[in-house]
Amino acid sequence: MGRLGRWVWVFLSLGFLLRLAIILRPFLWVDDLVLCDDTYLCWDIARRWAGGHPMTQDGIHFTNGFQPLWVFLLIPVYALFPNDPFLPGKIALVLLALFNVATGVFLFLLVKEVASRKGAFFALFLWMASPYVIAQGINGMETALVILLLAITLWFYLARVRDKPFSWRRFLTLGLLAGLTMLARLDQAFLLLALGVDVLWQKRKQALRPLALIGLGALVVLSPWLILSFHYTGSLLPISGQAVRFLSLAKLRLSRIEPGWHWQFKTIRNTMAVWVSAPLPLMNTVRILAEGLALPRRILYGGAALLAAVGIWGLWHRAPQEARERPKRLVALIVYSGGMLGLYSLYIYTCWYHGRYQAPMVFLVALVYGTFFAWAPRWGRQAFWVGALALILPGLWIMEFREPPRMGYQRIGVYVQKAFPPGTRIGAYQSGAMGYLARDKVITNLDGVVNEGALRAHQERRAFVYTREQGLEYLVDWDLNFNEMLFQFSAVFPTSRELARLGPVPGFQTWGETWVVYRVIPRQEEP
Repeated sequence: MGRLGRWVWVFLSLGFLLRLAIILRPFLWVDDLVLCDDTYLCWDIARRWAGGHPMTQDGIHFTNGFQPLWVFLLIPVYALFPNDPFLPGKIALVLLALFNVATGVFLFLLVKEVASRKGAFFALFLWMASPYVIAQGINGMETALVILLLAITLWFYLARVRDKPFSWRRFLTLGLLAGLTMLARLDQAFLLLALGVDVLWQKRKQALRPLALIGLGALVVLSPWLILSFHYTGSLLPISGQAVRFLSLAKLRLSRIEPGWHWQFKTIRNTMAVWVSAPLPLMNTVRILAEGLALPRRILYGGAALLAAVGIWGLWHRAPQEARERPKRLVALIVYSGGMLGLYSLYIYTCWYHGRYQAPMVFLVALVYGTFFAWAPRWGRQAFWVGALALILPGLWIMEFREPPRMGYQRIGVYVQKAFPPGTRIGAYQSGAMGYLARDKVITNLDGVVNEGALRAHQERRAFVYTREQGLEYLVDWDLNFNEMLFQFSAVFPTSRELARLGPVPGFQTWGETWVVYRVIPRQEEP
């Protein structure tokens, strides 16, 4: 890797301090700013595993609906601090901050390899200071880990494998790294595919041995997880992907939208908006300008896209031939990008969390920004810096110093802990924080992300019947989720003699939605 240089370490140190300044805030602040309910799901799975109950979020139902490597790393933390819900969470966030900052090292090296050192500094600045990158890097989930492993794998391939004489050790190591990246998040199978396509393109008839070694390395890493998954759940594929697809399609059809080209175009547009504007908040800037100038957004979006296309064309033609050749070494990432785009925009139809699902792609976009910076003339590079500072610093100030809106889930977890007696059986579509913080209750996941039984019950339109089968006493969630899921996927609508609405949870909302409590009336109490 060579010497990075003093200024690289300065950037890395400042980036870590920006993340640490958020992590050291009160936990409720951090919860509102960067955590989501799924964060608590994976923390709870790790906590229970450390306590001797593997592959479960509620202690009852086995699940493979989580990203394994991050959970494995958290198990020792919960083994050391089994009774404290907040200290292990803070430790997890510090680990993620370190992963997120370390990714900057490999981003710097990659941009320096395919463009220039000046471009590498610009990309590193984006990665260290972007509010989006910071928020996704310390969201409590596997995001920072998977991007770090993606960066390491790409750097190793570019610097140690591609265009080098054949070495079985290097190709096997590449397979091990790709396998670890998949273990961090299973959608990174597209990285393995992209590497395989590039090796096949390069080696042609001599590609068999390299491909076999890459596949062997990946299989060695993934095999223990696949065995565990099949042993406990009878499946190799994670239930979470199936559940998110079902939930997304259900939401579309409730909105009277049938999946088709129009919706696919919309999801592709939303996905690519994340790719383009995540390192630099370009789309938000255009939106604010549209509102300020009272112009249709489409006009400004179209104008911005046209300007960007002209700028890219100009940079491409200005760059020397040798400079244009170097990025072609990463051209196989088109396969990776297409796979990620197709999975989430054309198959799973994600209606939410575009930013989190597409975070690995934002790393590649930062790499592209660094390359464009390197190709720009001196005045162009100055414009890049001015634009980046103007776009990033206001968002960074808001993130670090303004109290965030109430979007976290800690409050509902604490409420459930205090409001219900020990042993109460509660069902929830958003069950992560409740299960993690209300530890003496039995919290059953209803959206199916970590509970295959709940997913099958909704698919068979017996959602309310399932709550009875599980012996649930109360249901706690948003009215939105009850209306769109429980009531829509029950063949027979539950009556007031079966399900009693006790009212809203007082004192707070999450994402602007009010929490409500229902009581499932036991059959012997029905009039």
